[in-house]
Amino acid sequence: MKNYKISLADAIKGIPLTVKTLDARNITMMVDELISPKTCKEFVGEGMPDGNGCKGNLYIKFDICFPSQFSTGSRVSIINALKANESELS
Repeated sequence: MKNYKISLADAIKGIPLTVKTLDARNITMMVDELISPKTCKEFVGEGMPDGNGCKGNLYIKFDICFPSQFSTGSRVSIINALKANESELS
């Protein structure tokens, strides 16, 4: 399992995710869903080799970096957006 640092903005809006594999290749996956600290993405066949020429899967967990502060306007916008989607958050 590998941890991937991501900003709060990128976690919300969806981004292409580029991850370095164990053999130093870069692979990209589009993440088009809301990412939470519980989100785990699977890269099939990109994990540890098993000794028989096959590779396991690589799992990515997310470390979401929250800003240390928000402007008042940003805070109000975030609160309003969360209230508008309150039924989905329960």
